[in-house]
Amino acid sequence: MFFWLLLPAMLCAQGNYTSPPKTGDPVLDDANHTKAKTEWIKNNPEAYRAMGGNPDEVLKANQPEPVKEQRTLPAFAAQKTYALVDVRAIAAEGWQVSENELAKETQLMQQKYPYQVSKIQFGQDDALRWLPTGEVDLRGKEIKMQNNAINWFFEKRCETCNDKIFYLQLLKNQGSDLVYKMQSDDAGSKFDYQFTYQLIP
Repeated sequence: MFFWLLLPAMLCAQGNYTSPPKTGDPVLDDANHTKAKTEWIKNNPEAYRAMGGNPDEVLKANQPEPVKEQRTLPAFAAQKTYALVDVRAIAAEGWQVSENELAKETQLMQQKYPYQVSKIQFGQDDALRWLPTGEVDLRGKEIKMQNNAINWFFEKRCETCNDKIFYLQLLKNQGSDLVYKMQSDDAGSKFDYQFTYQLIP
C-alpha cells in the first residue's frame, strides 16, 4: 500500500509518466490517476518491475469486469394477451389463516406482481409466455389436466437451473377474465394465491 502511494513520484522521476490534470473533484481525480498509472504500467511493465513492483498484480486488480453475455429470446407470436388486474392471498387447503395475515400477504403479492405490468400471453400449440413482474420473461407450455387443473411448465434456461412447474387451478374462464388459483412455491405454505387476468383487446 505504501509503495502504491509513492508510485506517482517514482514514476514521474522516470520521466515517462505525467499525472493527469486535477479537476477539483477528489473522487474523479483519484479515478483518473489510477487509470493513468495502470495504463503506464501496462505499457512499461519492465520499468515498473525494475522499481520493485509487480505489474501482473496491478493489471489483474484493475481489470474491467467481463461483459456478461446477453441472451436474447426469440419473438413470441402471441394470439392472446392478458394483463393482471388482481392478486390476493387465500388460505391453502387445511389451513386456517387470519384476515390480518391474508391482508399482509396480499400486500406483498401486489408489490411483487404489479397490476397491468404482469402479463400472460398464449400462442399456438399451448405455447405460454408469462411476464410475472414485467422483467422476468418465462417461456413454456400450458398443460391442461383434469378438473380444471393446469400446469405451467418452463424448461430450464441455464446449466444450474431446474425445470419449473407451477401448479394451478382454473377458477374462471369467462368473457375477458381468467382467474387462477396458484399453489405456493414453498412446501407446507399456508397460503395459495388467486390471480385475475383480463384480456387486452
